[in-house]
Formats: sequence, structure tokens, C-alpha cells
Amino acid sequence: MAKANIFIGVICLCLVSALPCAAQTRSWSVGISQTGINVRGNAVVVGQVDITVADPGKVVVQFDGICIASVGDRIVLAASNTQSWGANDGSVSVEAADADVCRGNFSHSRMYSVTPGTYSFYAVAQNYVETDGTGIVSIYGSLTVKYYPTAEQPIIQFQGISQTAINVRGADVVVGQQTIQNSVAGYVLVRFDGTCISDVGDLIVLAASNSPTWGANDGNVTIEAVNSDINRCCFSHSRLYPVSAGSHTYYAVARNYVEMDGSGIVSIYGSLTIEFIPTIVNHVFVTQAGISQTNINVRGNEVTLGQIDLNLPVAGAVIVHFDGLCVESVGDLIVLAASNNATWGPNDGNVTVEAVNTDVNEQSFSHTRSYSASAGAHSYYAIAQNYVELQGDGIISVYGSLTVQYFPSGGLGIEQPSDIIPAGFTLSQNYPNPFNPTTSLEFNLPEAGHVNLDVYDILGCKVSSLINGYQQAGYHRIGWNAASQPSGVYFYRLQSGEYQETKRMILAK
Repeated sequence: MAKANIFIGVICLCLVSALPCAAQTRSWSVGISQTGINVRGNAVVVGQVDITVADPGKVVVQFDGICIASVGDRIVLAASNTQSWGANDGSVSVEAADADVCRGNFSHSRMYSVTPGTYSFYAVAQNYVETDGTGIVSIYGSLTVKYYPTAEQPIIQFQGISQTAINVRGADVVVGQQTIQNSVAGYVLVRFDGTCISDVGDLIVLAASNSPTWGANDGNVTIEAVNSDINRCCFSHSRLYPVSAGSHTYYAVARNYVEMDGSGIVSIYGSLTIEFIPTIVNHVFVTQAGISQTNINVRGNEVTLGQIDLNLPVAGAVIVHFDGLCVESVGDLIVLAASNNATWGPNDGNVTVEAVNTDVNEQSFSHTRSYSASAGAHSYYAIAQNYVELQGDGIISVYGSLTVQYFPSGGLGIEQPSDIIPAGFTLSQNYPNPFNPTTSLEFNLPEAGHVNLDVYDILGCKVSSLINGYQQAGYHRIGWNAASQPSGVYFYRLQSGEYQETKRMILAK
């Protein structure tokens, strides 16, 4: 079980507030539980978030969850700034495989630039083009809106992806690419989601990555067409990377891999979303636990696949996101959920997946929940359970990630220094440890000054200088990428004025 333990001392998010705040990163979320609604005809709004902002900025909107449809209906789903949807990357779509396997997971993201004012964002659904069913659907999910003021240091970049009839056989193909230039260290959250149309017999790998290729297990998701009609599959893949100051490029990658009985031609409509979160005070904190659970039994009680523990210094809000890939056996309905306890809730409190047959038995999924949290200890979970339909063996493999963003109460840019300066010097143990190849280092400075943070190998030779310069007082976090270093024991030393401390970490490749 992947687990993270983190103490956080900064940042803020206002959850569901209509009042404008100056230079304040904020988030709103609405749970969607729409049962037995008619979406034939015009587009139907199934969720809405209204916001008022006082400063220019960018808004990231995500609509994810599950849609239950009747056979013969294609259901279009979209996050939008209008009460309708757009073509290509402006929507995703799901379709029932049969009367039993009729649940389609989905995730759709958009980014919009905003000026001071009031805005509405929507979760939209419509039965479109294929209308041989009833037009009746049930949709359970969430609409999440995050606003980042331009004046703050988070960097938000977005690329809509509309790639039609491209060949992804033979080598990895980059279908989207974004480069950021960050002046301070931080973390980059990368999400690649949308719809992929493929041929029967082709297994298509899709990945968000910091290189123009993909990784094993939680480093990708896969999709596969059911038949020549039901050949559209939604997907979502997220990765979190620690970064130093500099230029960094992130990719949306696709490849036809292993199963190649089709043509290798795909059409991909979706988005590559980049959120850079600085590791300095007054900014959103994000952490992630990678999940690679192979052949585990989820029959009976709920099983925790991933867990992140936070010790919150002040009340705030937490966004929890669980996405990835689930491989299951025919006849089993598998419940998957992001949660603030070791169980799941009904309706928008979970999503489900089910194998179509012994070959098409893996589905991508995405589930998001938002919670208010008081000061103190809190845990957040990625949960799985074989539930209701138990005709298979109850064994699944799940590859994905549990991502948590925490935003203390208040407002970005309005904290007073006395509220956020630590009482003393602290160098924390790196996380994760052991690691491969990236890890993060945290330290606290009660006063500003020149700081050196260096990494040494077992022989005492310096292999990396992470920081050598003036740093403000506050809470700091920086990543180290040891991809070029061999496995072994390393030491990292923090020195500032008369204070110095050294800790040990293990690189295990």
C-alpha cells in the first residue's frame, strides 16, 4: 500500500464561496448524482459552479465520474464554460457495451482565462448521433473548478488535443506537449484525459509523462475497443513530478502495444493539463501516491490501495483524486473510490468498472472528491471492492495514482509573515524513501539567509547541489531526480548560518 506522511504549513483554498478575494487561489466542487434523466434532444446541464474572482487568472475545470446508459445510445459529456459542448477535444463520449456492462467511466478537462468578474461553469450531457436506446442516463461524479490568479506563482498550462487517424504502432507517439519555465522549485501535476477511438484488436497505451515515452504499471493506462461500433474509450492518467527551477517539458503519449490485431490507427481527443505548484509559502500544496497493485483480492470488505496522511496546521479544503487503470475478471463489478475514510459512498461517492469479456477486461477510471478539513490529522484513501456482481474471482490489478491537494483557510497573498514563519530550523526525512528515481526534501527556515542543500554519495563526494543561495523564511520543499545516479545510500545536508543537519536516504533502482 502506497502511503505518504506530510506536514503542511501554508496555502489556501475557499471551497464554495461566492465572494471575490484578491489574488487568492480557490476551488469549488459540486457532487453530481443524477438518476434516470433524459438527455436526448438538447444538451442537459447536470452540474453547475458559479464563481466570482477579483483578479485575472486561469480556471481549470474537470468533470469526471461514471455514466450509466442504455444500449445503442452514445452519450456526450463535457466540462464547459457554456451550457453546451464542443467538438473534438471539447467533449468525451461513452456507450454501453451491452445491457449488463452499461457503465462508462469518463474524465474531461478544460482551462479558461478569466478577468475580474462572475463566471459559470457546467457539467453537460447529451445523447447524440447514436440514439437507438432510450436516451435515459444516470450520471454520478463531480464538477471541480480551480482558479489560479495570474499574480501568484503557480503556472497553469493547457493543450487541447485533437489528433485524428494517426498511426501509433511501432514507437511511442507524442500527441501533446507543454513546456514550463519555473523560477523556483516545486511540483508539477500532469493530467492527460479524454477519449480514444481505436480499432478492434488493438491495445492502446496512453500516458502523461515527463519524457516522450511511458512507464510500466502506474506509468500508463490502456484502452481497447469492444467492437467496430463501440470503439470509443475514455481515459485519465495523472503523474506528479518534483522539479527544480528551470525549463521542463511534459508530454501526452500514445502507443499501440502488445495487442496489434487492428490497424494501429487511432483518433485522440482530450487535453494535457499542467499545474506547477511552487514549494514556497502561500501556494497550493499537492502530493501523490503511485498505486501498483497486482492480483489482489477485493471480495468481501473494502481494500485500501493507497493512503496519504496529512497533519493540517489549520482548517482548509482537500481535493482527492484517484485515477488509473483497473484489470478485472468477467462477472465482477468493481467499485473504486477516492475517499476521506477507508470506505466508499453511494452515487457520486464512487465509480465502477466491469470487464466486457476475457480480452477487453481493463478500463481507465477517474474519481474526485472534495472535503472540508479541520486542523489536525487526516487520512485520504484509494479504495476498491468487488460488490453486488460476484460471478468472477474477485481478483483485480490496479495501476494509477492517488492525488491530494490541500488548501488552508484564508486567502493567498493575505497571510502575514508571523502567521507562516516556522519556530525553528528543521530538515525532514525525504519522501518517498527508498525512492526511484525522484524524491522530495522539506526544510523549515525561521529566518531568511543563505542556504546550501547538497547531496553526497556514500564516499562523501558531492553529487548534486540543490540549493545554493538566498532563501526566504518559511516552509520549503524541493525535489531531487537521481535518474543519473546508481542505486545506493546517499546523504543530504542542509546548512544555513550556524545551523546544519544531515539525513540519510536510499536510492533503490
